[in-house]
Amino acid sequence: MAEQQEFMVYVNGNIVPESQAMISALDRGFRWGDAVYDTERTFAGQIFKLDAHLDRLYRSLQYTHINAGLSQKEMKNITLEVVEANQPLLEKHGDFNVNQVVSRGNLSQDVHKGANVAVYCRPITLKKYAQHYIKGVKAATSTTRRTPPESLSPKAKIANKMNHFVSEFEAKQVDPETFVLMLDLHGNVTEGAGSNFMFVKDNCIKIPNRRNVLQGITMETVLEFAENLGLECEEGDYTPYDVYMADEAFFCTSTACLLPATSLNGQTIGNGEVPGPITKSLFGAFSDVAGFDIMDQALGFLPKNERQALEG
Repeated sequence: MAEQQEFMVYVNGNIVPESQAMISALDRGFRWGDAVYDTERTFAGQIFKLDAHLDRLYRSLQYTHINAGLSQKEMKNITLEVVEANQPLLEKHGDFNVNQVVSRGNLSQDVHKGANVAVYCRPITLKKYAQHYIKGVKAATSTTRRTPPESLSPKAKIANKMNHFVSEFEAKQVDPETFVLMLDLHGNVTEGAGSNFMFVKDNCIKIPNRRNVLQGITMETVLEFAENLGLECEEGDYTPYDVYMADEAFFCTSTACLLPATSLNGQTIGNGEVPGPITKSLFGAFSDVAGFDIMDQALGFLPKNERQALEG
């Protein structure tokens, strides 16, 4: 049997090599971002909380009046098939991020029929996350504000993320390594360009008002872990000042799980320890679910000398 050379992708009814995965230039998602999507990760080849992610995907489809032409069960089976088809290309100890994308279809089609559907997976760049896990990330706010819920519900995962990208690019003009923390129209912290954000004060995990942020599956997982760990959680409207006064802070995202934040707008958060004690306990909870140490997994992709230097 010939060795598999390229990743396999599901497009509109077929699983094909990535080079053959084609969607029309007239696709409304390509033209206007008229599409929804969701993203998961695997732990040792198993997709974490796939059902919860697909629940959100189908809520997004309902909200945007897009008909995928597939039942949720069919989407699940396709997703599992795609991951299985790509296992031969995965490095040892590696994992995938997994994506479902559904656009409203092509410009020439009835907007209520003919959706374009793609499902694909790519290896997670764990080497990159190893740096972030040990050194943390710098956060910065931008003048570009998060789209208000009165305009578009943040609960739906919409493919058109230009609002987030412009905010991110603005922050990276100052420092290319910065992770943007978006504010709402009233100056309260919301979320990152592709992540939720939380911070810790006096052993209490603070959550930005959920009416202004994506209902992240990883965020909800963190709250489940916090309850199991006996940690208090509090949701509210918080300004950058509150983050400056925090003991710890972190972004949370499906692919990386947690990204400790060491500073906001150049001001050190807490004592700068990475990860902080609460964040470290949450890393431990993710590792328990994964069945392996997720920080050690990422560090394992670094050359030995780089890992030794990073760990001090």
